[in-house]
Amino acid sequence: DNTKRFTQMLYPDDYLNTTGFIGEMKVAHIISKPIEILTYDINSNGTFILSGNVNTFKNGTNLGLPDITYSLKTKTSIPKTDYLLSNKVSKGALLSSEGTNTSFSIDNIDSRYTKDPDIIFDLHDNAGNILQYHKFNDMNVCFIWGYNQIYPVAKIENALLSDVKA
Repeated sequence: DNTKRFTQMLYPDDYLNTTGFIGEMKVAHIISKPIEILTYDINSNGTFILSGNVNTFKNGTNLGLPDITYSLKTKTSIPKTDYLLSNKVSKGALLSSEGTNTSFSIDNIDSRYTKDPDIIFDLHDNAGNILQYHKFNDMNVCFIWGYNQIYPVAKIENALLSDVKA
């Protein structure tokens, strides 16, 4: 078996957006945070998508901090010809040289991504550390940071940060 595994990441500059969180990230030169992460195999039978995540980021004063992650839900691999990359107009284009690029819209990602968010990042501190997140319809998880906000010193599950700090 001559299968080769690849990971592809799409960044803000891979999209045509000039507004929204991607537009704001471009203006602020925050271009190293991946919007879509895709793992796929290439073998003698073709190219097949195995897994993927689409990330959105906060804008405004929390620009560039994680907001929501959506996960690709599939029990079997997806043929490249049947997959819609989040920066392309039509299915089947994975490489930057393939297909026509478009702007990002959560409504236009591949239909096998969860419509409900997988992870929601609720709160961050002024150093950009995650203070609280939750999975969709699941418990909250919060963190306490110490040593000048460099290291997490506690992870508390099934509690809101406001309850912990009270």
